[in-house]
Amino acid sequence: MHHLCLILLLVLASVDSATSDDLASTVSFPVEDCDCVISYQGASELLDFFGDEQALGFALAITLGVHQNEIPTFHGRLKQFSVVQKLLRRGVFGVRVRDDDPNDIEWVAWLSSGPQESRELIAALRPILQVNRMLVSSGISISECNGGLLLASEPPGALKQAALDSISDPLSGSSELVDEISSAPLVVSFRHADGLGVSHGETGVSRVSVSRTDGSVDINYEGWFEQDTFSPPCCNRKLDVEIMERLGDDSVAVIVEHADTRFLPGFDLVEKLLPHMMQPERSDERWTRRLIVLGRAGAESDATVPAIAVAIEADGPGASSLRQDVSVLASLNSLRNRLGVKAGLQHLPRLSDLPENGPRTVYARALMEPVFGGNSLSRQISINWCQAKGDSNWQLYATCPQLSASVQKALSSPSSSLQCVRAAHAGHIHAENAARMVRSLIPLAHEFSSEDRVEPFRVGLALLFNFLWQSSEIQWGVEIPDTRTLVANVRIWPRKDPRP
Repeated sequence: MHHLCLILLLVLASVDSATSDDLASTVSFPVEDCDCVISYQGASELLDFFGDEQALGFALAITLGVHQNEIPTFHGRLKQFSVVQKLLRRGVFGVRVRDDDPNDIEWVAWLSSGPQESRELIAALRPILQVNRMLVSSGISISECNGGLLLASEPPGALKQAALDSISDPLSGSSELVDEISSAPLVVSFRHADGLGVSHGETGVSRVSVSRTDGSVDINYEGWFEQDTFSPPCCNRKLDVEIMERLGDDSVAVIVEHADTRFLPGFDLVEKLLPHMMQPERSDERWTRRLIVLGRAGAESDATVPAIAVAIEADGPGASSLRQDVSVLASLNSLRNRLGVKAGLQHLPRLSDLPENGPRTVYARALMEPVFGGNSLSRQISINWCQAKGDSNWQLYATCPQLSASVQKALSSPSSSLQCVRAAHAGHIHAENAARMVRSLIPLAHEFSSEDRVEPFRVGLALLFNFLWQSSEIQWGVEIPDTRTLVANVRIWPRKDPRP
C-alpha cells in the first residue's frame, strides 16, 4: 500500500493492553477477517463538520496511514444518498487487502434495517440481477440478510463470503452490531505491523473514536505496538504546559514534551544531521522539557516558508553558552564535511568571532540547499541559537532570527502558574494560521513530491486547508506509559465563521 507522506498530529488515545479481540466493538461481523473496521452510530454531524464525504475519507486515510483512494466514498458511488445516511446512522464498514492482489482492497458495509426499510433501499438502488447476486450500477453488490443489507465491492472476494456467513449465522445469537462499551459516533479499528497503517498481520491493534463534546470534536486513539516502538519518559511525572500560553497567537503550532520522549517524527533525522546539538554530555547537563514552535520565516506577511524553533530546558554545569556554541559549530562543521563538494558554505565562524552575549546567527542557505534539494524550505533558512533565561534556563535554536527573538522573549518572561497535565507530549495548533501556511504551499506542491504524486499531494493540501480553515484551534495530549502503548486525545474547535 502507498503511505501518505503527510504529518498531522495524529489522532491518538489510551489502552492498557490490547489484543486482536480489540480490533472492533462489533458482533456478528467478520472482525477477524478485516484489516480495518469502521463503526457508525449517528455520525452525520461528524460528516458535516469535516465538510463532505471526500474530506472525511481523506481524514480517515491520514489516520490510517494509507492512500486516500483506498477509503471508498459511498456518496460518489451510490447515487442514493439515503443509503449513505443509513450507514452513518447505524452501520459497520470492513476493509481488507485482497489475498490475490496486495495492492488492491475489498470491502463490505453492513446497514442495520428492518424488512420494509431494506426493500425500500434496494428499490432505490435499482440493482441488476446477475446470476447469483444483485449488482448496483456503480459496481457494488447488495445482499439482504438477517435484519439488514450487506453492500460489497466487486468482484466478490473472501471478505464478502465471510461477512455473509457471520451475519447469517452469528455465534453469539445477537442481532446487535455495536457493543455498548463503544458509544462514539465513529470508531475506526485497524491492525498494523510497523507504526501506523493498515496491513496484514497481528503485530498490533489501534482504535480511533470520534465524537462531539461541548461544541468541539474529540478524537481518541488507543494503540498497542511491538516492544520498544516508543521511548516513554524515564519516570512517571506530569508535564507543565504553561509555557505554551506565552507564545502568541501569531505562531502556527506549539508543542511541549518531556525531553526524553522521542515521539515527534523526524527526530532521528535531525539527530543524524546535527548530532552534537542533540546529544549533550549527560554527565553534567540535564534536560527537562523540549519546546517546538512552528512559525513563519521572514516578515509576518510571508506565510510561504515555515520556520521552526526548538528550545530545550537545561541545567547543570554543561548548560552554558560556551557549551552551546561548541555544540552548534561542531554540528555544522560535521554536516559540511559530510556534504563535501556540495556544501556551499566554506567558512564557519570561530568561537572568538561570536558575540560575548546575545543571539548568534549563521546564514546557512548555501549549506542547507543541498540538504533540502534546493526547494523553498532553504530559501530563508539560517542557524540561530542563544540562551533564554527566565524561571528556568533554555537553550534555543531556530531557523529564522525573527522567530528566535520572539521565542526568546516569551521564555524570558515569568510564568503565570503551573499547568501540569498527565502527558509525555502536548501541543496546540492555531488552525487559521496553519491553514494560511498550507494554502501558500499548494502552488509549491511539485517541490515536495515526486512527479507522479504532485496532483494527489496538491489535492491533499487543499483538503487539509479546508479542514484547518473550518477549525479555530486544535489541542492534543499524548501519554506513553510503556514502550509499546500510546495513549492520547485530540480536541478540535470549529470556527464560528469559516468564510474566507
